[in-house]
Amino acid sequence: MSSTRIVACCFIAVLISGCAHWQRRQTTHFVMHYEKGSPAERDIDELAVKIEGFHKDATETYDFIPDRKISYYFHNRLPLSFFGSQCWGYIWMDRIHVAYSEKGKDESPHELRHYVLHKINRSAPDFFDEGSAGIGIKIQDKTFHQWVKETAPAKIDLEACIKNPDRFGKPGDFVAYSFCTFLFSKLGNKKYGQFYRRVTKKNYSPVLEELTGMPFGSLEAEWKKLVQAQHTGRKKSEANKSMNHDKQ
Repeated sequence: MSSTRIVACCFIAVLISGCAHWQRRQTTHFVMHYEKGSPAERDIDELAVKIEGFHKDATETYDFIPDRKISYYFHNRLPLSFFGSQCWGYIWMDRIHVAYSEKGKDESPHELRHYVLHKINRSAPDFFDEGSAGIGIKIQDKTFHQWVKETAPAKIDLEACIKNPDRFGKPGDFVAYSFCTFLFSKLGNKKYGQFYRRVTKKNYSPVLEELTGMPFGSLEAEWKKLVQAQHTGRKKSEANKSMNHDKQ
């Protein structure tokens, strides 16, 4: 990393953590930061209950308990910016940041899941990292199985997507969310947690076969059958147009 970028990163860290406008609320497992007069301040009691519930689900699934309280920042703006990319949330210097404004509120467990996932297995493929963070979440009241049917190529090459999800753009994320949701429902939370702790780019197929008793190809076929059975009511062209306005 260049000296210029190091200085910039340090400046961002000081700016984020030291600003006087941040109000704080502590819960059992979090230090919540929010701006005075913001939607997060108004909803802080509800948010405290919600993220504690997310913490319970994530730590039980992955058998991981953080050794300190997690800093969680609710920003009164959308989108957020992270090294030039626009997003709804990110993790930086062990702190979780999400957008929470009148324009849009990230009330999902997505970033907290990333926080836990990164702690337990940094060798997991990006496909399973991103997919595991999106398990069970909906966009525009649609499941990711439905989004895959509406937006992904008719013949999905799942292994190619696992190896290089960025190649497929946003539909590649939807494939990851959908396939991981499928695996989670098939394995249950404890076995899924075991899978994630062990998975790497080279072993995902044999590990899944060991835990499910099914070859990877059979799992893929069952998942694709599930996706094709979804009722969506929209053509791919319409869904792709709408998709551009959703979470990044």
